Formats: sequence, C-alpha cells, structure tokens
Amino acid sequence: MVTGIGVDIIEVARIKDGWEKYQDRFLDRLFTSEEVDYCLQRSSPEVHLAARFAAKEAVVKAFGTGLRGMKWTEIEVVNDQSGRPEIKLHNQAELLAKELEIREVLISLSHTKQQAIAYATALA
Repeated sequence: MVTGIGVDIIEVARIKDGWEKYQDRFLDRLFTSEEVDYCLQRSSPEVHLAARFAAKEAVVKAFGTGLRGMKWTEIEVVNDQSGRPEIKLHNQAELLAKELEIREVLISLSHTKQQAIAYATALA
C-alpha cells in the first residue's frame, strides 16, 4: 500500500556551487562515502550528486515529516547489480520509517546537465 509520495527537482549548478565552495565538508554533510565514491567515478559527478540529493528530498516528502532529527546521510541512494537505484535508510531515518510503518521506499531518478529530479514512493 502506498503511504506517501514525494518529488524533488534541483538545479545541478546549486550542488556544483556548494561543492566548489565548501568541498569535502559539503559532500560529507549531504552524502555517504559510498554515494560520493559512486558519483566521483562518473564523467559529470555533480549531475549524479544532484540526483541523489533530489532523491533524499523526495524521500523526506514521501515520509511527510520533514527531516525530523534525521541527517541527510541517513538516507542513502545505492544501486543494485543492474544499476537500478534503491534507498537504504540508516539510524533515525530507519527508525522513523518503522514508526510510520514504511517497509520500502521506491525511487526513480532522472537528470540533464542542468537539472536532476527524483520521485519517491513510500510503501507500507
């Protein structure tokens, strides 16, 4: 059963500017080391970072709670063996999902060089 949906779109330049200005501090605040490693292996890492940030925002919207004590790094975007993105929740995000009786969050990502978008569906 669907318990929530969320969508987010972000300008890639916003992520690129934050990364250039604050460097590792910016990345460490928003992304797990695995997410950073994945994105830095791509030809345009800022596009993939933006898509992952949009995914995190979409997940929070699907929960309907705002960040509510969570850190951005507690919502992680990983890829399965076929490359399909998946959401892994950690710490407070995982506890909140259990409290909300959310058993899974589906995610869809897309991007251009200028924008990234994510759509999340929370399932009970």
